[in-house]
Amino acid sequence: MTKFNAQIDEQRSRKETAEAASRRIRELLDEVTSTLYTLYEKFQHVTDTPLLEDVQKNDTLTIIELLNDRVKHVLEVSSVPDKYLEVTDEASSDKVSSDKVISTVTSAEGRAIRTNGSGPLFPQFPFSGTLAPPPSEDEEEVPSRNVLKRQAQLLVDTKSRRKGIALRR
Repeated sequence: MTKFNAQIDEQRSRKETAEAASRRIRELLDEVTSTLYTLYEKFQHVTDTPLLEDVQKNDTLTIIELLNDRVKHVLEVSSVPDKYLEVTDEASSDKVSSDKVISTVTSAEGRAIRTNGSGPLFPQFPFSGTLAPPPSEDEEEVPSRNVLKRQAQLLVDTKSRRKGIALRR
């Protein structure tokens, strides 16, 4: 009998921890959804189109679809190259496959971060790094702050020694 009572207590404690984790995930999802809805509202000013009145603030998937449509509209208006539109269409049409390895890593703040073990976090967007212009021949290397402080201290020390002033540090 005590064995069954111990199992029941263990199951209750597991249920309570699962409910607490579920509440935490629900709170995070609600926070993300409200942020997405705020972004959706801000896109009204960019595209000058009215918001749909039947959109519920807690319907995450609908908000994401509407945001995707707004972004496509903005990209079409701003005449962004078709390559970007092709990449976003591919990304939206691809479904998450079960053969991808996704691991969970804990960040410094203690939050769980999902990473794709096989490559970059956002592989559908091409990487476009900015190249630094090569330094011209007439430019000299800029000294760091520490170098400048050392030079200033040396100047002060030499001037004070000449005048016979002892500085305390």
